[in-house]
Amino acid sequence: MNVFSVPNDFGVSRIGITVTRKFGGAVHRNRIRRQIRAIIQNLTPENPGRGRDLVIHVRPEQPKVEFAILKEELYALVKRALGADSASRLSPRRQPSS
Repeated sequence: MNVFSVPNDFGVSRIGITVTRKFGGAVHRNRIRRQIRAIIQNLTPENPGRGRDLVIHVRPEQPKVEFAILKEELYALVKRALGADSASRLSPRRQPSS
């Protein structure tokens, strides 16, 4: 999996996810997209004013791994793509306690 990050002038961050047909059928491609979207939604920057475009490219060689492992790997890749200054502001979103 590769993660690319580029600043944008919109003030909001945008996410793009690419999964080629070499990864598998539509069911497998859509499942990995849903998992990645769920992981990204749970990561929230403390300073959302800086707009960035993130492109997450899932490689065909990417093994089908458990959600927890995918989450750790994606979190590390996003931190590296955003750089040290932005990554320090990135943290998992806390679930409200009932």
